[in-house]
Amino acid sequence: ETTSNALSITQQTQIQQKKRQKQKQPYYLNHARGSTRIRQASQRIAAAIGTLAATYVMCSISPLLTVSDIGLTPTTHILSDLMIGFLIGSSVILVLFLFELSMGWIAIIGYFQTVEPKEKVAINFSWDVLFHVGVAINEEIMLRGWMFVLGVRGVLTSFFSHYHFHTDEIDVDDADTNTTTTNTTTDNNNAIFFAVITSILLQSTLFSLLHFHSPGSTATSLINLFVGGIAASFNVLAANGSLYLGIGWHFGWNITMGHVLGRSTSGIPMSCAVVEVIPNPKEGMEKWHGGMFGMEQGRLVSGAYLAGM
Repeated sequence: ETTSNALSITQQTQIQQKKRQKQKQPYYLNHARGSTRIRQASQRIAAAIGTLAATYVMCSISPLLTVSDIGLTPTTHILSDLMIGFLIGSSVILVLFLFELSMGWIAIIGYFQTVEPKEKVAINFSWDVLFHVGVAINEEIMLRGWMFVLGVRGVLTSFFSHYHFHTDEIDVDDADTNTTTTNTTTDNNNAIFFAVITSILLQSTLFSLLHFHSPGSTATSLINLFVGGIAASFNVLAANGSLYLGIGWHFGWNITMGHVLGRSTSGIPMSCAVVEVIPNPKEGMEKWHGGMFGMEQGRLVSGAYLAGM
């Protein structure tokens, strides 16, 4: 009985120690086991496949929509747009990371880390890649495709249906109608500008609120992500309505931040990190390095989004 009591006390002590250790874990240990990430990645990829399939089916049966309207035009520039987007997103994060290091907000403490010592970084990283491929595809199609691109059309047709938005629809009989034509063109441009701004604000707001319940989320992170939604909209505008640049940008941003440089991505747990960092524990530093939520809660990330634009 004495031995049993001793074992019980030992077990309780170990449990309490684990709880204390868990409570003291800084945000950079916001990890998920590889087995957990496999399940999460599978769900994200399945959702991405479902999103793509549903989009193509709806565009096929609807006489009013094509995949080009959503921003998924099949072109020879898909790979180049994806690569350019990836390089922009990852480069912006790398520059911000190096700046944080130089300011002493974070410090590197290791390389090629996993939450479970027996797990393999390469395997976990592969699942993390698939996870963020699914995230990028789903969020870009839903928010920047269906909501932003089609949102512009929806605002125009709902509130400005009496305007003509193609030059070949404007009747010009003779030179005396030049003034009318100019006024009509100005009205068209104003309507289009209003529709674009309205759609940007709506999808950026939704993009921000989707992260409301993410671990460590605060008003600062929501504001930063609102700016991120605006930047993502400009990716679509820069690519003439195509989503491929934005998908590459989104993926490069997330995978570089979370799994190359070991920073929490919108509070999402990670299963491995190529570079492991620890935040500066001094009071007041969290507003700069972002705490559990990661870089996107730091005060510089809005500027990083603008730099990406």
